[in-house]
Amino acid sequence: MHDAAHNLTTPYAPVAVYYEGADSVEYVRRDSPSIYRRIDGFLTLIFDMEDRDELIGFQLKGFKNFYLSDPTINRLGEDFLTLVGVLERAVTTVGDGMFDNVKKDAYERARRLALEDRVELHDLPKVA
Repeated sequence: MHDAAHNLTTPYAPVAVYYEGADSVEYVRRDSPSIYRRIDGFLTLIFDMEDRDELIGFQLKGFKNFYLSDPTINRLGEDFLTLVGVLERAVTTVGDGMFDNVKKDAYERARRLALEDRVELHDLPKVA
């Protein structure tokens, strides 16, 4: 019997994944050709290649440091983390004054996608 992660006949299921080696979290709504557009050092938006205005995912870089350094995010004992809260916290941590309209729009689009899809991260970074 094949594990679903290694079985190519298993339908795609969107899920947030933490990549420890890259220290990033990625969520992609559907399996399709895509384009990555970096917004800043933390956020990258993922767009559908056919319709470059359609947001299908996002990537959060430097996630472990951000997750562990913010006590409002790092709540011990929880088995998952909602990424809507992480995106909202990222905006307030940097501060509205540091964001131009393009960045504000990008973070808001990622937040809306996370909210619509109820994106949760279950594979939380390990605390050393």
